[in-house]
Amino acid sequence: MPGCEVHQKITEETLEVLCNEFEDFIDLCRLIDGDNRDVLINSVCDPDIRNLADYVTEIAEYCVCDGEEVDIDKCNELMSRRREREQRLSYASSPDERRSIEEELRKIPRCKLQKTEPRQKPVKHHGGVNTTLWRYYVYTAAKNCLEADKGISGKARECMKRLARALHYAQDGPITRSIRIEGAYDVHTIKVDEFHDIFEKGITEIIRHEINNFDIFTPIREGVNMALNEKAFTVPDKKKLSSTEETSIVNAMKAMFRNAAYTFTKFIQIIRFVKRESKKIQRLYMLYRALQMTGYAAIASLILLVFVLPHTLVHVLLTVIGASLIASSNLLYIKIRPMLCLYMNIDCEGYKKSILTERTEGGKRIIVRKYQVL
Repeated sequence: MPGCEVHQKITEETLEVLCNEFEDFIDLCRLIDGDNRDVLINSVCDPDIRNLADYVTEIAEYCVCDGEEVDIDKCNELMSRRREREQRLSYASSPDERRSIEEELRKIPRCKLQKTEPRQKPVKHHGGVNTTLWRYYVYTAAKNCLEADKGISGKARECMKRLARALHYAQDGPITRSIRIEGAYDVHTIKVDEFHDIFEKGITEIIRHEINNFDIFTPIREGVNMALNEKAFTVPDKKKLSSTEETSIVNAMKAMFRNAAYTFTKFIQIIRFVKRESKKIQRLYMLYRALQMTGYAAIASLILLVFVLPHTLVHVLLTVIGASLIASSNLLYIKIRPMLCLYMNIDCEGYKKSILTERTEGGKRIIVRKYQVL
């Protein structure tokens, strides 16, 4: 992992370029000034400090059918078939029907979903940006700074400490612990911890003695443009943030500057959006509530009509209308959920939890990762 000096210097240099060479970052530079700047620079190494590190707990979900581990989708299909047959068996009206269903059941394996013991470990930093934690810290940093604008004590400091963590993860991504070797017939990737240490030492030396000989403006501008070409709440593309032209110390360093600029830009983009679109956020929330309540009202009316009228076209229409309105409200809520937390403090804990929980397929298993953050 790059030394603390590297993180601090890249953060300082990137901020310096944004404030002196770009016209669109006056609000960012006013925000990160004086004490806030000191907190940011002094906190950017926190994820590398043992008692301040972030952790992740991993659980593997898998399925065993008649003693053999099978694919989760196949498992769910088998369990669904067994439940359906068992339900039919409970309503069987004759011995022949029961025997037929029991014969079908004997052919369906018995399956059981299982989980491994939780395994906690420090969060991975290198060989690709941890976009989950990057996103969490950029988002919560913006929220803290918006709260600081309202005069809530201590929030500006929290904002800087969270932004510092986002910068740390963004800068760590391009550093690798592996080398890619192209042979005559194949491509091989070899993990070498010493190779990573060489990167760290090389970048440190460049930062100390040769930084003025390098064009850092270009990668910083690239990072700014990457962010400006996206919507404020777009989930970052891990490949764009993690890739470099080739495996070299110089390109890794340039990618670190690019990612730092991208992080600063996304952070201030979110703050600007919430301030600029506050009335629109309120209107969208009111629309969401109207759609939801109208949908529930249609379903409630349907329930009452069941006791008054026989089945008619009205029942069908109310069912379709109610379900459509509720579905539309849910889709709208998914879109505006991050904005509601930032501006109206609605469902913040639920939204943060959704960011910090990942489910990915790993062979026949589903890996569930839950991050524990400071």
